[in-house]
Amino acid sequence: MDTYTILNEPISSLDLMERAASACAKWILQNVQVDQPILIYCGSGNNGGDGLAITRILSENKIDCKAILLNSKDKLSADNQSNLNRLIEKHPGRIQIITNNNTVPPPPKESLVVDAIFGTGFKGVATGIESEAIRKINTSGCVVIAIDLPSGMASNEATQKSINNVVKSNHTLTFQYLKPCLVMPENMELIGQVHVLDIGLDARGLGQFESEIELVSIDLIRSIIKDRPASGHKGEFGHATIMAGGTGKAGAGVLAAKSCLRSGCGLITMIVPQTENPIFQSSVPEAMTICYGENNTSVAIPIKTTALAAGPGIGTGQTAKETLHHLIEIWDKPLVADADALNLLSESPNLLNRLPKGTLLTPHVGEFERLIKKSTQNDFERLEEQKASSKKLNCIILLKGAFTKITTPEGRIWVNPTGNAGMAKGGSGDVLTGLIAGLAARGYSLEETAILGAYLHGLAGDLCAKKLGMEAMHASDIIEAIPQAWQQANDYQL
Repeated sequence: MDTYTILNEPISSLDLMERAASACAKWILQNVQVDQPILIYCGSGNNGGDGLAITRILSENKIDCKAILLNSKDKLSADNQSNLNRLIEKHPGRIQIITNNNTVPPPPKESLVVDAIFGTGFKGVATGIESEAIRKINTSGCVVIAIDLPSGMASNEATQKSINNVVKSNHTLTFQYLKPCLVMPENMELIGQVHVLDIGLDARGLGQFESEIELVSIDLIRSIIKDRPASGHKGEFGHATIMAGGTGKAGAGVLAAKSCLRSGCGLITMIVPQTENPIFQSSVPEAMTICYGENNTSVAIPIKTTALAAGPGIGTGQTAKETLHHLIEIWDKPLVADADALNLLSESPNLLNRLPKGTLLTPHVGEFERLIKKSTQNDFERLEEQKASSKKLNCIILLKGAFTKITTPEGRIWVNPTGNAGMAKGGSGDVLTGLIAGLAARGYSLEETAILGAYLHGLAGDLCAKKLGMEAMHASDIIEAIPQAWQQANDYQL
């Protein structure tokens, strides 16, 4: 995109670097108390050129700042050299050049650190004076702002997790678009808060490039959401049937049912153990029930069911196993499988391979690795396994967690941007399953269901965190926030 913009705007690479540096300097001036000294560590490449330009711009705004240029190879990129010349010409006292013969100065206490050592092209492990600088930044106790990426982090492969070799930042100012490493949970302790800065890359270039991974946007969500015909009746808005809530875990089924009620579907039937039926009848009066037990595992799916889901709280006992197997045998359309349904499927590879084409699986990491019979080493490897499993099983997989990933049999990867750590509590996944079941019943494709369900679920969680705080919120709160999430996502107006 940089190259496309340079060639087609047209603009020089040096001027484009100036745009990026100006955006960073503006962010710093607007968001940071600048009454403290700022130390900007710059590498020898274009990321370092950004840092040198930031130093010059901040100096022009009367900010107490200084650049430390790490020139380990005694060679600078062309744009880095140009910005070094500009800085020396205008503010000669604001630069210190470090070579392999020098010791890297640590940041003074109470200073602000800007990390501009390595950018998106970095691979491998930092060494030499760059590694020394990273180590001193990380042990300084200073607030750290990383430019584009924390130095030492690769943009599209697993990070070498040694804390000595990757800058631990409080804020990451990245340019125009997120990079894959910034949506990997394993990196969240290193990237801090991520801010995407617009540097005016030519949007026409997007049509020239293909990416298998895409961030879900509000525009996409609004293009997916269906109209609700004023003349419609409950039979026209779908019938969700959910197997959920085993003995001692009826609450999981109740959460799924209540969440499904917020999905917009017209009718809900719960398939539950006979012993738990009174709980459902009293807790969710809007839902119908079908009961199973040791002697009646061959239950009938309501004839007008438009989506079938199974899993929350059903347990892995023999009765639940036989009932689930029976449902899969008689249901010839895609289904939604979560929680204990996934655990039962992982114990029955033959049944797993007979799932209807396009089935939606919604595991967390542990359930996913049980399903694929493999322990993955990092988030990038896990995403590759997820993508391969979607293709092999001909299923959509929604891997729950921070930046939930959705993969399709065709190789598409969707990254969900909503949600927060306050949702990491029992019952949150059951809420997602119920919501997804209702969306599928409503008539959304299962790919649309996964995208929309993850987004609304996370957005409801964000609304809860804002109102209640991440510590105090719980799964039922998420259900109560789904209506507001719908309104916000759909820009609802009467």
